[in-house]
Amino acid sequence: MRVTRSVAVLVVGALTLIGGLVGAPVQAQERPPDGPGSIEVIQTPSGGGGLCLPPALALRQSTRNDTTTFRLIIRVIAPLCSRVNAVAAIYRMPGNGVAWPQTLVSTLPFTLREPGITEVIFTKGCDPVQFDVITGATPSTISPLGPFHGPLLFPFDLSTSLQYWGCRPDPTTTTTSSTTSSTTTTIDDNCENYTPGNVTVSPTVAAPGDTLTVTGTGTPGTSIQVLLRPPPGTDPSELSAAVRAAGFIALSDPVTVAPDGSWSTTVFIPTDGQLGVWIVSAQAVDCDIEVTTEVDVSDGSVVVAPTTEVPPVVAGESVARELTGEALSDNTGRAGSGAAKGAGNEVAGLAFTGSAAHLPVAAGIVMLAVGGLLLLSSRRRDS
Repeated sequence: MRVTRSVAVLVVGALTLIGGLVGAPVQAQERPPDGPGSIEVIQTPSGGGGLCLPPALALRQSTRNDTTTFRLIIRVIAPLCSRVNAVAAIYRMPGNGVAWPQTLVSTLPFTLREPGITEVIFTKGCDPVQFDVITGATPSTISPLGPFHGPLLFPFDLSTSLQYWGCRPDPTTTTTSSTTSSTTTTIDDNCENYTPGNVTVSPTVAAPGDTLTVTGTGTPGTSIQVLLRPPPGTDPSELSAAVRAAGFIALSDPVTVAPDGSWSTTVFIPTDGQLGVWIVSAQAVDCDIEVTTEVDVSDGSVVVAPTTEVPPVVAGESVARELTGEALSDNTGRAGSGAAKGAGNEVAGLAFTGSAAHLPVAAGIVMLAVGGLLLLSSRRRDS
C-alpha cells in the first residue's frame, strides 16, 4: 500500500513538472536599444616581461560577433618596444543598404604596451553603424572618395571591422496590385526568403572603367544591392584604406525587385582596377546571404601576328615573291605601256634567279680570255 502511494506521488509530481514546463511562457528575443550603440574597453594585465617586440610580432587578435555585441580581443604576448595608441570608433551609416558617407558618433581611446588582454566591446543598437579599431585620425565624416580615418589596428585583417546594418523592421505585409492581378508578399526576418537567384553579369569580360550590368531574380518588393570585390588573393597593401575597411571596391544603388520577380542594376569597375577575375556579389539589403558570379577584367590588348612573312634574301639563292591580286591587275593593265615598264614590273613581281655577286666573276673570265688571245696573237707575229 505504501509502495502504491509512493508511485502515485511520483506520477503526480512528474505531471506537475511537465505541465509547468509546457505552460511556461517563451522569452522573446530582446531587441537592441535604439541608437548607435556604445563602446567599452576592458584591459587585463597578465604580468611578465622579457625582451620587447614590435607590434607586428607581439599582437594577436580574434573577434566574436553575436546579436548584441561585436568584440575584438587583443592579446599582447610580450612588452611592446613602443606604445600603440588606438581608438575604438563608431561611424553611423546612411542605412537601407547605403554605407557611405559615414558620420562619427563616438570614440574611446586606449593604449597597448604591457602584456595582457584587451577586449573592445561594441554594444549594438538599432542604428546602422560601422565598428572600427584604428590608429590615427578620426574625421567627423568619411567616404571612399573623400576623407578617411587612420589605418585599422590590424590592417590586414578585415574581420576586425564590422558593418552592422541595424534592426530590421517588424514583420509587415505589402500588397502590389495591378489591373489584372494582385500579389501579396509577407516580409519577415528570414533572409533565405529574399536571397536573389539566377545572378548574371554582362559583359563577362570587361576592362577597367567599364560598366557592368547585373541581373537576376528575387522576391517582388525586395531591395537588392550588388558589390564588386577585387580578385581573391589581392595583396591588401595594394588596396586603399577605404577598400580595406569596407571589404569591397564598388557598390550599386539598391534596386527593387519588380512584380514579375526580375531585377537589374549596374556597377562600375574602377579605372585603376587590377586585372584578374573579380567577384560580383548580390544580396538582399540588410541580409548577409550572398550569391556570387565572376567577371574577367583584362586590359583588352591583343597581339596581332603578321599576315605574311618575307624571308631574307641570301646571295646565291632564288627568291620568289607572290604578286597580290591588286599588283597583278595593275601589271596587266599597263602591259601596253612599253617593254621597259613591263620589264620593271616583272623585276618587281617575278622570280629573280642568281645574284649580283656573279657579275664580277663573269667579267674576270672574259678579261682573262681576251688577254690570252692577245698574248697568243703577239707571239705569232714575233715568230
